[in-house]
Amino acid sequence: MDLKEYAYAAGAMGCGISSVNRFEEAPEGFRPTDIFSKCKSIVVMFRQMPAGAMLAENPIPYTHAAYMMYAELDRLSMNVMRYCQTNGVNGVIVPADVPYLHWEEANKHGRVSSH
Repeated sequence: MDLKEYAYAAGAMGCGISSVNRFEEAPEGFRPTDIFSKCKSIVVMFRQMPAGAMLAENPIPYTHAAYMMYAELDRLSMNVMRYCQTNGVNGVIVPADVPYLHWEEANKHGRVSSH
């Protein structure tokens, strides 16, 4: 089973793989090699948010569903990384809900880079 087949079997609704070279023009701090210097490829997966969570007039259902989605995506990523590891490839998981490394209080803006 190849990586994409495994990702779909593990619950991904979509999966793509790209060379790290595609991100050479990304701003410093946002390149995959800024997170993992030995990175050669990027695996991107997604799952669809249930539409009903976005249709509610109150934000609570959406917020709760979003947190559940983050957990689902993180579990999916962990399973795919374990699959990669058993096939001799190491990787780094970027959390579905990326924590900020830099917060601009004046602008109420977060970034994963301080640059």
